[in-house]
Formats: sequence, C-alpha cells, structure tokens
Amino acid sequence: MYVVILVSKGCRSLKAILAESSGWRRVLMFSREVEDVAREVARELRGDMVIIKVGDLTEENLLKIYTKYPPRLVLNCDCSSTFNHYIELVRASGVKEVNYCLDGK
Repeated sequence: MYVVILVSKGCRSLKAILAESSGWRRVLMFSREVEDVAREVARELRGDMVIIKVGDLTEENLLKIYTKYPPRLVLNCDCSSTFNHYIELVRASGVKEVNYCLDGK
C-alpha cells in the first residue's frame, strides 16, 4: 500500500505532507504542466518514492496506476482538478483523502 501525493501548485504544506506520509512508500503523481513543482516536492520529501509523470489522464490509464500502486491514503494537492478520474476512484473505494485545497492545510 502507498501514500499517493497528487502534485499541483496547491502543494504548499510540505511539512504536513511529510507527517502524513511518514513510514509509507510514496507515489508522487503529477502532470507535465507542474513538473517544476513536482521536482521541488520530491527534493523536499526525499526517500523511497515512485515518481509518475502522467501524460495520459484518461480514466483507463488512471485506473492502471491505481491498480499498480494501491493507495492507503491520498494527499490531494491537485487544486486544478487534473486528476478528477483518479479522485473518483479513491472516493468510490473508500480510501482516505486529505484535500489540501479544500481543507486549507
């Protein structure tokens, strides 16, 4: 099981992300548009993580990623709603999501 971090320009509270994901393998997912932000987040988080630059945001491709890296927790910094299909999967399966855009963390 993984802690999945959806990266966007909303990833401000890296201290909170570190605390939430401590002790778990991390998956850092981002789209091409925020590659610079993702690099900064990866540098701050350090340690064991899978980094996925998602070019194909179709429901089918996001389902493959969801299946390959099953989340126990999703830390959602995706304020631009790029990963809507992924979040729908997360919510439908009952996996806990912390939304850093809506929760104001």
